[in-house]
Amino acid sequence: MKLKSVIIDDESMARYLLRSLIDECCPEVTVAGEAECVDEAIPIIEKERPQILFLDINMPETNGFELLRRLYDSRKYYTVFVSGHKDHALQALKEGASDFLLKPLDPVELRNGVRRIYEDHAAELTNFHGLYPTELDKQITIRHTRGFRLMRLRDIIHIDASDNYTSIHLADGSKLIAARTLKDMETRLAYSWFLRTHKSHLINLYHLVEYLTEDGGMTLMSNGTRLPVARFRMNEIMEYINRCSNDL
Repeated sequence: MKLKSVIIDDESMARYLLRSLIDECCPEVTVAGEAECVDEAIPIIEKERPQILFLDINMPETNGFELLRRLYDSRKYYTVFVSGHKDHALQALKEGASDFLLKPLDPVELRNGVRRIYEDHAAELTNFHGLYPTELDKQITIRHTRGFRLMRLRDIIHIDASDNYTSIHLADGSKLIAARTLKDMETRLAYSWFLRTHKSHLINLYHLVEYLTEDGGMTLMSNGTRLPVARFRMNEIMEYINRCSNDL
């Protein structure tokens, strides 16, 4: 498992040096993108959905702290502030930084900081592990409003949005309410079997029984529930069906 990262720094040489150190010292991390300003960084972050942001603080027009305020949910990222000014360290901690690295970068400090993030992320995945096709039987823990429940990934049929909560519908007919947004669930389950089909629905493709063209597009799930499909998600549904079955 590798963690994706994005580097945001207005100095091209600083970005190059940091990328080089990551490639050399941090095998757990891959650099998915770079940006030289906040406006350029936001669409890259939304597209790549990295786990780690390596973020400079002093940049023209808008600083690194403002980037975090403009993200939909900055708490889901591990933010490593990279700055040439040590007096920013206290504010970085107040902003919830995972680490603060002083320029010029020390390879050992970078390596140790990344390792801590990797271990923390691995521990988090024991609560809600990302899915690969061979891992439908992996046991996970879902924390809900009354405690937590152990289950297999294949036990989840679909997850629906309800304000800042989600309703998790299970194969045994029960339902759990979790204090997480659907976007958060989507990020944690952004792997092979789980697909966001609509602004309010995340489905487990393992439980997809039928695709219906009525009412603009619907999925029929194994529990009999029909869920709407957003127009721009139809191609992904059809790609899955074409990959996993033969037409008759």
